[in-house]
Amino acid sequence: MIAGQEALLRSDDIAPPELLHLPDPIAARAMGRARQTYPLESCGLLIGRRGTRSITVHRMLPCRNQAAMDQQRRAFEIAPLDLIAAEEDALATGEELVGIVHSHCDSPPRPSAADLRAARLWPEMLWLILSLNDRGDSSYSAWWPGEQGLTEVSLSRPPTAAVLWSANS
Repeated sequence: MIAGQEALLRSDDIAPPELLHLPDPIAARAMGRARQTYPLESCGLLIGRRGTRSITVHRMLPCRNQAAMDQQRRAFEIAPLDLIAAEEDALATGEELVGIVHSHCDSPPRPSAADLRAARLWPEMLWLILSLNDRGDSSYSAWWPGEQGLTEVSLSRPPTAAVLWSANS
């Protein structure tokens, strides 16, 4: 959740995405950050673009987890200044803030009760949940908030521009 965040109004013009386009390098960066902070939860923000029924992530910005230190194994709280910086960064590049990413240490990439509560504050933000453990196992899943809680969103792993360029040359 975002520190000091109050409930936001839901806009009727944003349809739930059916697909999240998440390139491997971005997923790897997010998971790398989660490994750095393990066994504490990592958090970050996703910048990209919304399509009619999809979201494409272009970048992941790591954020500071400012939850109380004794809660960081099972909670995250994005620092407000990190949120402001991410919004400014997205606006400067003609993109938008499209999601929140955080890790679950030693538990599956499914929304926790705390995630369900926090998602109500961010009704138009995708939630990317990373899972990792001390054996090196990892996975992730994407979720969208709605009337019935968080609904899983299908994942697509589009090739990077470099892969497309080499395949077409």
